[in-house]
Amino acid sequence: QSPTAASTSSSLPILCLSAGTAHLPQLISPTNGLPIWESTASASYLIHKRGIPPSMVFVETTSYDTIGNAYFARTSHTDIA
Repeated sequence: QSPTAASTSSSLPILCLSAGTAHLPQLISPTNGLPIWESTASASYLIHKRGIPPSMVFVETTSYDTIGNAYFARTSHTDIA
C-alpha cells in the first residue's frame, strides 16, 4: 500500500494534466452532462482519496496530447518573461 499525504513530508505542488484523448470520445458526466476532464478526475482522486490538500493540486484542462501537456502546463502555470 502506498503512503497517504499525511505520511509523506513532500510539500511540492502536483500538476494534473490533460483534457482527454483526441482519438477517443470525451467522457461525459451522467449527472449533469458536462465533460469529465482527465486532469480534474485525477485531481479529485488525489484530494478525496489520497488526502492531498486542494491548495497543492493544480489542473491543466486544455491539452489532448503530450506536446499540448507541456505547452499548456507552461503557459497556464508558469511566468514566461
